[in-house]
Order: sequence, then C-alpha cells, then structure tokens
Amino acid sequence: PRKTKLGLVSFVSGLTICILTVLFTAFDTLDGFEARTRSLRFLLKGKSSLTNQIVLVNIDEKTLANLDWPIDRANMALFIDILKKYGAKTLGVDILYTDPDKKDARFDQLFGQMLSIYGNSVLGSDMIQLETPLEQKNPPEKSELQLAIEKRGWMFSGQNLYPNADEVDTPILPILKGSKGLGHLNLLPDSVGVFDRFYPFYHYRGKYYPSLSVGMLLRHFNLEEK
Repeated sequence: PRKTKLGLVSFVSGLTICILTVLFTAFDTLDGFEARTRSLRFLLKGKSSLTNQIVLVNIDEKTLANLDWPIDRANMALFIDILKKYGAKTLGVDILYTDPDKKDARFDQLFGQMLSIYGNSVLGSDMIQLETPLEQKNPPEKSELQLAIEKRGWMFSGQNLYPNADEVDTPILPILKGSKGLGHLNLLPDSVGVFDRFYPFYHYRGKYYPSLSVGMLLRHFNLEEK
C-alpha cells in the first residue's frame, strides 16, 4: 500500500507539471515571466568585468549642448578621424543617413571619404517588410545605389531561414560608398513590448544583410562567406 501511494503521488505530480507546462507554453506565460524579470535578474547578477575591446561612443546631452542636431557630416568625419587615431579597428554607426546634409552637400562627400580612409566601417540600415509586397513582373534596372547595396550583402549556401525584406533604407550614395558593410537597426518587441530582440540577418534580393552588431563582427574578423 505504501508503494502504491508513493506511485500515485509521483503520477499526480508528474501529470500536474505536464499540464502546467502546456498551459504556460500555450499562453506565453513563461516568456512573459522571463521578459518581466530580466532587469531584476541582471541586477541580482551584479556587475560583470568590463573589456576595453568594445567602446560605445554616445551622442548625449553634453554633445548636443555644443553641437546642433542633426550633427553635420563634417563633424562626423572629424569624430571618425579621432576614433581612428585612438586605434579603433572596426566602426559601427547606428544612425540612418538617408538624406543629404542640411548645411552643405559637400559634407556628405567628406564623410564618405573619411569612412573610406577609416576602412572597416559598417553603417546602419532599415529593412522594410511591406504588408502587401509589390509585384514586379520584370526586374527593375539596377541603380548605382542598388549596386552599392548588393556589394555590401552576403551570400550563404543552404536554405534561407531568415525573414525577407521588400525594401531597404540605406545611407545616401556618397556616404554608403565609403563604408565596407551595412547593418540593420531593426529591433523586435518581446512579449511585454520591450524592443530588445533582432534577427541576425534579413534576406533581400538574393543576399543576406546582417544586424549592425553581427555585421561588425563579420568585418572585424574578416570572415568569409560560406
């Protein structure tokens, strides 16, 4: 009788756990709990040892107190020159330069030239997914901008496991031509609406375009397409 009772308790406990797991999974309860407690868990974890191999250069209130927004491209070129002198090997810029400089279009040329001199730079882009993708019976003639975008895409063998983009917003051509790569800035919300996730790649017109961080890693370590 004692063994029968223990067996029954084990069976009921196991069944209860299975039911709760199914319910939590079905209603995204576990995912919501994970998202809501993420900040708390990082706080409880304590400070991690920092590395001087990665540096974030922020445009903060102190910067904007001395420079107008948007910061003109001549000043951005100067910033890049300073970073190069400090030994930064790979540069990632999470700003979309989709319009010409408001002060002087020649600043765009200067910015692009400095990026080219810098060498290993990845610029931000925006991968766009339309609700109703446009149907194109005949492939459009490729513009110089489209050719520059394709040059900065990656080719990988195997089945496509990443979402398809219908359009892409990139920096204007004079700036884009100075860079080595593109990195998308598209963030995705978790179950509680916090935008803290992203796809490593988007597929666009036969090529793959990484996120900014992944693109910087690919360029920094000079990884080959496979």
